[in-house]
Amino acid sequence: MGRTLSSIHNRPFAKSFGRLFAFALLALTFCLGLASCSPNTATVETPDTTANTAAESVIGLVQIDIDTTALDGGEVETFAVNLTENMSAFDALKASGAAYTSEDSVYGTLITSIKGIKQGEHGPMSGWLFYLGGEYAPTSADRLMLKDGDVVTWVFTTGDDF
Repeated sequence: MGRTLSSIHNRPFAKSFGRLFAFALLALTFCLGLASCSPNTATVETPDTTANTAAESVIGLVQIDIDTTALDGGEVETFAVNLTENMSAFDALKASGAAYTSEDSVYGTLITSIKGIKQGEHGPMSGWLFYLGGEYAPTSADRLMLKDGDVVTWVFTTGDDF
């Protein structure tokens, strides 16, 4: 007599495994679908501590200052960032490792918080401004290209200085 394969209904383990596999596949599909969605207004970024990869050659050094002295207990924190070709002030902020959030606008990338300090949180005019070499930046941070030795200062303002 020959050997025949029994149907899946005669094997309780196989039936349970099939259901578990189908559920896992459904869950994975759902998670991947969620991951592909993106918010329309805000982007929460995590610090990019690997901004300078082997493919990007270092061509200099820039300084990033984050000034929160407008707040009680505030300070100025300084970061040295390796400058790579076509690095913007926004790229340098990312490379500093400071946590931030941003929004895209018609004017460029708007920084909405740095180190958990959010615009509008300390008055309706509070927010982040940035300066290049002590001068108010003439454009958005993602459009301002840096060169060796530049100092970019991010200043949190409560709006009282306007």
